Amino acid sequence: MKKSWFAILTACFLMACGESAPQQSTAAASSPSDNKPVYRVYSEQNYVPFIMHAMGQEPSGFEYDLLQAIGAKQGVKFTYTAHVWEDLFASLNRNDSDIISAGLTVTEERKKDMDFTDPHLESSPVILTKNKQIQSFADIAGKKVSIQSGTTHQQLVEQFQKGNGNIIKRDTAWLIVNEVMKNETDAAMLDSAVAQYYVKQYPNENLIVVADKSIAKEPLAFALKKGNQALKEQLNQGLAKIKADGTYDKIQQKWFGKQ
Repeated sequence: MKKSWFAILTACFLMACGESAPQQSTAAASSPSDNKPVYRVYSEQNYVPFIMHAMGQEPSGFEYDLLQAIGAKQGVKFTYTAHVWEDLFASLNRNDSDIISAGLTVTEERKKDMDFTDPHLESSPVILTKNKQIQSFADIAGKKVSIQSGTTHQQLVEQFQKGNGNIIKRDTAWLIVNEVMKNETDAAMLDSAVAQYYVKQYPNENLIVVADKSIAKEPLAFALKKGNQALKEQLNQGLAKIKADGTYDKIQQKWFGKQ
């Protein structure tokens, strides 16, 4: 997931000031009742389908399942806390959290301030539509296209619309997908992993995913405090193990369907 520069700059401001944003909710999926190491995972309240928090329930999602499987292999446990996006990265530097789970895109800029595990998925912007006439990104010219606020997708839509079309901003991926399903917009732009999740969830809606091969796929990974090499190796080893024994493939298919 790529947030806009405004969101990233806000996070950097909070990091510099050492301010802590209000905690939204906390869910401990594993109680530290034994001697196993316990790592603290911070994430947004809901970033479907990577990690979702529901009141009084354990979290769910692709990254949640990955961490639980890694923990089982490595003999470690995790607690999960829902937090505001603007303060996620700063929480690492304050030692309030150990791991950020947010479908994070690995970028050279972010690597200056934090470490990342090995990538667990690749994703790229795609168009989600029910309009069979939209077969390429260029076909959104003159169309009404919805995007999620706080992402970098607006620039891409503007690039292909070339001043001809409307852009609708919504707060969540679900809202923009729902507008497509109700034919309230012609299309939505979102990350390919998120689009595949909704295609799997709503097979009767005849949703179409349109990709552009000129746009490179980007790696997604968990973020860690800069220099936490021990935790990085722990997670990378676990990820390699679940990829080797087929667990990863089962989790991926559960959330995204057959690739």
